[in-house]
Amino acid sequence: MALKNYCLNGPSTVILLDGRNANTSWQNHLNRTRGLRGGVDLVAVIGTPIYAPTAGRWMHRPNNGTAGHSGEFFHDANPGWRDVFSHLSRYNGATNRHFEQGDLIGWTGNSGRVDQHLHRHLLDPQNRRQNPWLHFTPVSATAAGGSTAIILNRKKRNKMNLVWDTSGTGYLVTEDGVMGLGSPQIYNLFYRLINSDQNKSPFRDSGTPDTFNKAEMDIIAANLRLLTASANAQVAIDPVKLASALKDALGTELSVDADIDPKVLAAAFAEAVPRIARAVANEAAKRLAA
Repeated sequence: MALKNYCLNGPSTVILLDGRNANTSWQNHLNRTRGLRGGVDLVAVIGTPIYAPTAGRWMHRPNNGTAGHSGEFFHDANPGWRDVFSHLSRYNGATNRHFEQGDLIGWTGNSGRVDQHLHRHLLDPQNRRQNPWLHFTPVSATAAGGSTAIILNRKKRNKMNLVWDTSGTGYLVTEDGVMGLGSPQIYNLFYRLINSDQNKSPFRDSGTPDTFNKAEMDIIAANLRLLTASANAQVAIDPVKLASALKDALGTELSVDADIDPKVLAAAFAEAVPRIARAVANEAAKRLAA
């Protein structure tokens, strides 16, 4: 059952011990607790921002046993439902404060005497634990197509948005078009960029500035170049050179001659860009996870 206006908003990469799979992580929790306490463990270095998954109230639960500093986020649109976040380092604002979807609510940590990570689960109105990954909101996204859950910065002035497909694919949506991101790691980089206020960028927002290492910036730049290339594919292209580039990128044999219609080839290029982007994203994800 999908919940209203409910999205991931925060760390999204499951720990390697659980096979990078939310359902595996959930089952491993059940196995360790004789079927009593499900949960999903996510990669998060101390101080990783957590954002409100929907509009609601954020109740602090400091020093909550083995959960460490935890909290419950009560949904406005889903009465009785609340998210539980555990092992935090600190909270943003006072307890019982109301937040809008996408607002910063706290930071991850290692409280509760555990290694740094973020534990997450849902509680339903009957106080039963639920896997959040089974409840993200499906909505229509004309640009990306298919059934999606929106995961984006709520600030309307931003020119970048993120869309998360419930099948597990992220899309970057800008004025240049739509591009598949292909992995949670790449999605996370763009989410951090959108919510960052570093360098007084066009994405300026209140909160803690984010920082990126050189490898991360290279990955972001590579994806943005692919998106821009797709948008500009109709402009002054050399069909023979473009066909050669497509062949190299996709491993596909293309037959071209001097009389080929540049518009037809440009359309093929635009269609192929998401596949190229996914290949880049997958390779980048391997490097990030290494």
